[in-house]
Amino acid sequence: MSNFVANKFAADLAATTLTELTASANSANGQAVTAGTHQLNLCNRTGSAISVRVAITKAGVNAPALADYVEWDAPLEPNGVLARWPIPMGDGWKVFVQASAVGVSANLLALQG
Repeated sequence: MSNFVANKFAADLAATTLTELTASANSANGQAVTAGTHQLNLCNRTGSAISVRVAITKAGVNAPALADYVEWDAPLEPNGVLARWPIPMGDGWKVFVQASAVGVSANLLALQG
C-alpha cells in the first residue's frame, strides 16, 4: 500500500520569527497533527543562503525548550531545500520553525498509508 498525504501544514516564514507550523491556521484541513509519520520541507526561494531552526514538541507545549530543537542554524542553500523524513509524531505534537531571513516556505506533510 502506498502512502498518501492526509494533511498539509504550510507557512511563508517571516524573518527571525518563531512560527508554529502546526497551528490550525497553517493546516490544509484545519486539524491538528495526528499520530503518524511526517515529512518536513523548508524551501529557500531566494538567491542567498539562509539559516533555519526546527523544534518538535509534544502536545500542550506553547514554546520549545532548547532541548526540543532538531536543527539549529542549519544552512539552507540559495534556492535549496532542507528535507527531513521520516518524523514520527504523536497526536497534537507541534513543529516550530524559524528562518534568519524572508523567502522560506515551510511545509509539513502528514503521511498515512
